[in-house]
Amino acid sequence: MKQGLGEHAHKAGQSLPDALAYGKLAENPQAVLIFGPAMGIGAAYYEALCADLAEHRLHVFVIEQRGLGHRTEKPSHQYDFGYDDLVQEDLNTAVAYVEANFPQLSIVIGGHSLGAQMGMLYKARYPDRVKGVLMLASGTPHFWAHPHWRKAQLFTASMLFDLSVAMLGYLPGKRLGFAGHEAKTLMRNWSYLCRRGQFAKGRDGFNYEVAIGEINDRVAVVSFDTDAYAPLSAVQAYNRKLRQAKLSHELIKSSDWGKRFDHFNWVKEGDRIAATVAEKALSAAK
Repeated sequence: MKQGLGEHAHKAGQSLPDALAYGKLAENPQAVLIFGPAMGIGAAYYEALCADLAEHRLHVFVIEQRGLGHRTEKPSHQYDFGYDDLVQEDLNTAVAYVEANFPQLSIVIGGHSLGAQMGMLYKARYPDRVKGVLMLASGTPHFWAHPHWRKAQLFTASMLFDLSVAMLGYLPGKRLGFAGHEAKTLMRNWSYLCRRGQFAKGRDGFNYEVAIGEINDRVAVVSFDTDAYAPLSAVQAYNRKLRQAKLSHELIKSSDWGKRFDHFNWVKEGDRIAATVAEKALSAAK
C-alpha cells in the first residue's frame, strides 16, 4: 500500500491499493469508474481527463500499470505477468477497494485500449462484481480485423515480439516503437490475440473467449474514425465477441469535432469529450 496522494486520495491521509495511482471524486456521484490505461501509458497521462469525468457525476479511480509511475519494478526474466494477472490481481484489488468504500454505487470498469480489454476480461471472469464496461479507443490487434496494408505489419510484429521476449525476458517497446518496457507473458498474450483473434485462457484454464460471449450487462463503446490502432473494423471485431451484451457504440468522427483524433490525442480533449464519455459510462452503470 502507498500513502494517499492528497487531493487525489479517496480520503485525506488514507492509503490506496498499490494497483491504483489516484482517484478523482465527484460531488454528486452516480457511479464509480475504474479506469485502465493503454499499454505503456502511465496513469498521469489521464489526470486531466479523469478530473473532467469527475465533473460529470463519476468517481474515477485510475489503475497504474506495473513498471510505471510509483510501480517501479520493471518486467524481466524474474518479474513477469500477463493479462490474467492484471485481471485477477490488480483489477480485483481495485474493485475490492471501491466495493469497501462506495458500496452504494455501481461500478463500471474499463478504460483506454488495453485498459478497456482488461475491463472486458474482468467482467467476463467476475460478472457479478461490476455492473458495466466502458471501452474507449479499443480494437482487437487481430491482424485479420485491420485494413489490408496493416495486416502483414501486425502479424510480423507479433512474431518479432515473441522472439524479443524469449531472448530478453521483456519487450524493449520504446526501442521497437511500440508501447514501453513490457512483460513477457503480457506480450505473448497480445501476440496470441494478434495471430489467432482469441484471448488466451487464464493460468487456471479459465476460458475468457467463451465468457466474453456470456456477458449480458451493458457495454459502452466509444471509438474514433481516424484511429489507426483501433480502426472501426477492429472495434467491431470486439463488439461481435459480446454476443449477449447490451452494447452501445458511438463512433466519433473527427470531421464533426474539427480535430483529427489518433489513438492517444483524444485524451487531451478531456474538457470537450468528457461529457460524451461520462454519458456512456453512466449508461453502462444502469
